[in-house]
Amino acid sequence: MTRHAGNQRTKERTMKTDRIEVITSEYAFSHGKQPRGFGSWCFSRYEDVDFCNRDNPAVIWVHQSTYAAARKAALKQAKERGWEVMYTQP
Repeated sequence: MTRHAGNQRTKERTMKTDRIEVITSEYAFSHGKQPRGFGSWCFSRYEDVDFCNRDNPAVIWVHQSTYAAARKAALKQAKERGWEVMYTQP
């Protein structure tokens, strides 16, 4: 399916329940580069969320991991929670 206007993209996103869109713009804006490397990673269901509160159900933390492995683990949890979008936090 060809993507056209912004509304079409949103419509596609809601139809793809088996896939989760990972958005890295918050991280890239904060760090000036795309996420990579080793460390602790925070992912959230919403773009603007209190990710410092580790009990927040809209936040997933993965520690001592590469970004690729953390993303994979977070996607598994996000799918279990029914998320459609996941933001990589700074």
